[in-house]
Amino acid sequence: MPGQSSAPESVSTKQKRGHWSALIWLAIGAFLIKYFAFDAVEKDRRVKANWELYNATIVKSEIVHKGLESGWQLNYAFEIELPSGKRQYNTSQTSGKGANPGKPVEGQFAIGNTLPVYLNPNNLAEFHRPKRQWGLRLIGYLGGGFFILTGLSVLFGKRNPKEEKA
Repeated sequence: MPGQSSAPESVSTKQKRGHWSALIWLAIGAFLIKYFAFDAVEKDRRVKANWELYNATIVKSEIVHKGLESGWQLNYAFEIELPSGKRQYNTSQTSGKGANPGKPVEGQFAIGNTLPVYLNPNNLAEFHRPKRQWGLRLIGYLGGGFFILTGLSVLFGKRNPKEEKA
């Protein structure tokens, strides 16, 4: 009849939509595995092989609340003793833990503690804090694996029988 679509076209269109959404899930999974499990770990290895390692001393450390969406941010400064004299670096990172901004920072970033820091010998303004490789790989493999399994279930999962009859 004119103006009505036939059932095979409808099923075919829905199957194509399923293939595209599966492709998106698979691409997100592959990206997570590549970025977290390989690229970030490879950058960390490259820096450790080519840059110089120093023990930096924390000289300033404070926790700031950045709002409900952003959470807590740890602002800290560390100092490195170079042959040319002391040099100070400032940086920050998000913190998952809530803290009392009025109290001094405790733990790894407490004032006076030391941290391993790599400096680029060609550009002393560029530094790198080593990452925990197992954590990055865990994020990459678990997160990427979840998205890949979801994409495969969309691609090969059973269709709703009511959709196929429509």
